Parts: sequence; C-alpha cells; structure tokens
Amino acid sequence: MTTKLTLTIEQDVIKKAKLYAKHTGRSLPELIENYLESLTEENEDKKQLSAKLNK
Repeated sequence: MTTKLTLTIEQDVIKKAKLYAKHTGRSLPELIENYLESLTEENEDKKQLSAKLNK
C-alpha cells in the first residue's frame, strides 16, 4: 500500500534531486523511497549502507 507523504525541503535541493532523477531514469519518489528503505533495513552495517547509497 502506498501513502502520500508531504515533505518540506529547500528548493535548490529539490531542483538538484529532480535533475539527478531525470538523468538516472528514475522518479524522485522512487529515489526517496529507496533511500528510506535502505536506511531502515535490518542487519545492514554502515559499510554496506554507504556503498549502496553511493550507487
């Protein structure tokens, strides 16, 4: 089930994030969801998390 979430983020950060999403062929909500999911995964050590986020 998906739920709508409202965030307050600096405008310049949103612009950069939208450009990044466009260049990587993903949507901004997809990027945010994947990031939040990676932060909340159990049994994930910091080294693995960093590598995943760098990708």
